[in-house]
Parts: sequence; C-alpha cells; structure tokens
Amino acid sequence: MMTISVRYCAQSRRASGHDRDEIALAENCAAEELLVHLARKHAGLQTMLLDSNGRAHLSVLLFVDGEQISPRAAHPLKNGDVVEILLPISGG
Repeated sequence: MMTISVRYCAQSRRASGHDRDEIALAENCAAEELLVHLARKHAGLQTMLLDSNGRAHLSVLLFVDGEQISPRAAHPLKNGDVVEILLPISGG
C-alpha cells in the first residue's frame, strides 16, 4: 500500500467538503484509479470527476507534485505524492 495526499481546490473543495485527504491505495495506482476512488468516497465529486462510463473527465486539471498530468495518464502514482485537483470553471 501507498499513501497519497490529495488537495482539493475551488469546486472540488466544496464538493468533497474537505481541503485535503490522505488516501491509501495499491502500489502503482494510476491517476484515473485515484479519481475513481475519490468519486466513490465523496458522492459530491462523482459527476465532477467521472463521465457516464465511469472514466475520468479529461477536463479535470490534475497536478502531481506540481506537474500537470492527464487524468487518464498511465503514469503510476508513488508513495508520498501530492495530488491537487482543480475543476474547470464554466459560465459567462
């Protein structure tokens, strides 16, 4: 197992009800697996993070240790990573 720190920004903070989380995941878990886990943990995040097929929305802005990655990246997360989640703002 590994521990990932998650920081919620803007709408993701409001939807989750938290500023941050410490999440235990299996080794070599990918970003999309983390998002699925978070959507299950916080019901308010489900439609914001996942599409109707249960895949990560490509519009989710995801940063791992300050570097932006695709929410569907195959790049495995590692123990101690800090993941920041920022959702795009819509409106006019």
